[in-house]
Amino acid sequence: MLKEISLSNALDSAVPITRFNRGEANKIFKELRKLSCMAVVKNSMPVSIMLTPENFKALVDMIEAQALLNVAESKVKYKSGIPQSFERKERPVYTIIAGVNGTGKSSFTGVLKKEKSNLGCVIDVDKIAIERNCDAIESGKIAISKIDKCLNDMVSFGQETTLSGHRTTATIKEAKEKGYKIRLFYIGLNTQDELLTRIKNRVSKGGHNIVEEDVKRRYSKRFEDLTKILPFCDEVSFFDNENGFIHVGEYRNGELLCIGDYKPQWLEELTDYIFTTL
Repeated sequence: MLKEISLSNALDSAVPITRFNRGEANKIFKELRKLSCMAVVKNSMPVSIMLTPENFKALVDMIEAQALLNVAESKVKYKSGIPQSFERKERPVYTIIAGVNGTGKSSFTGVLKKEKSNLGCVIDVDKIAIERNCDAIESGKIAISKIDKCLNDMVSFGQETTLSGHRTTATIKEAKEKGYKIRLFYIGLNTQDELLTRIKNRVSKGGHNIVEEDVKRRYSKRFEDLTKILPFCDEVSFFDNENGFIHVGEYRNGELLCIGDYKPQWLEELTDYIFTTL
């Protein structure tokens, strides 16, 4: 059993080192048995602390027990899915701004930048292609490199995406494993023709074009691509952009909940798709 040990107790039982020089070691050790701990003093300054063998063993046992407890607590924290490094600080956020080409993702990103302080760098393949004057393949590689760097640095970042292909799903899974909060904003329009019209208007004003067949393919698979990632998201908000961005729904606990009285056609179709698919 470890007796009460404190620096003040040890200093109250100070032993001048000169007593050892005078051959009083045996007497000092007898005093130590009674006091449990003593400080050896030289020139009025403590130079060492003496403990009885029993107290020393008990102290070592306490240190080892605390070390085992720390290891056990670490394992529990990692099993919870959130690394220790996020226990006392805010988790980084991976923000996804999604929708088929022409829904207004870039405009919505502009709105988010004014409202969200944890948005981080927003990665947009189309914007990279324009800025670097490169094709889709090269801009895609640059975007992947930027995403990988954000994940490695454990910083918040965002991405504009149509959700087509497998790369976004892979990024979400990796971010989730690293402890990121996954936040999705999905933007919809009612018809494919409206998307194509908006893209043509954008091109007429000097904006970038998207191949019509690509738009049609992504539109036909939009709900399938969306529902693949919903289970991984911590927050999901749906916006209609028929006449400006209107918050029309949220996805919570496996269910799409409508917000407000306005329910666009595409949201009704998505609600039915989720009900029959998930």
